[in-house]
Amino acid sequence: MATLERRKFIRFDTALDASYEILGGTAKGPSVVKNLSREGAQIVADTEFGTGTEVGLHLNVPGDNVPIFACAEVAWNKKTDSQGKAGFATGMKFTKIDRYDKARLLDYVYSQWLKFLKKEA
Repeated sequence: MATLERRKFIRFDTALDASYEILGGTAKGPSVVKNLSREGAQIVADTEFGTGTEVGLHLNVPGDNVPIFACAEVAWNKKTDSQGKAGFATGMKFTKIDRYDKARLLDYVYSQWLKFLKKEA
């Protein structure tokens, strides 16, 4: 039986370097953004986040020397094994991100998606 899709916005696959910091905590480290939408992102990191945890994200857009900062809340977390390396896939919903930064981020991911579609055609 197919699962019901509850997302309002399309998710774009990507592989952006990023880092995280648990707000009000001490844990921080590197991560990779696996997909992105208008309202959130999925990251992969070595840390298991609890649902509802507030996280600060620093997202690095290729070709842009100014990182994007966003605050997000953990929606879900599951153990993963990507390329032989254990970690955790985490779904996050943005709670704070500058409008201009969100536009920069979505413009980049959308342009990469269009390049992919042209290759496939």
